[in-house]
Amino acid sequence: MLEKSELETTSRRGISIEKELIKDLKYLARQQVLRDEDQQLRIRFLNAFEDGIIARVTAKRIKKEIDSNNLRNDPIKLLNAFIKNISNKFIDKKILEKVTYGGKREIILSEYLLKK
Repeated sequence: MLEKSELETTSRRGISIEKELIKDLKYLARQQVLRDEDQQLRIRFLNAFEDGIIARVTAKRIKKEIDSNNLRNDPIKLLNAFIKNISNKFIDKKILEKVTYGGKREIILSEYLLKK
């Protein structure tokens, strides 16, 4: 005979660090304080997070800096936290294309010949 199974209670997890930082970057899009160059940089950071290029350790470091210094109230300082912690190699367009497409692409042409 089957017995009643016990219900497992699980705690809900909070929002991930990456999603929270993406939310912060989207918040910066609505700020009129940032220059056009800053907005372009923000878009590159956003794309890098959405593509999963930024390491979790880096994301934790950025979040810790933002939370400890309460930078969400100042858009310029918030963007500077991203600039300070993310290397340019992660947001360079040429390098990102190589990462996305797996480096240099080759086309190999081959031919199969039959004897008659």
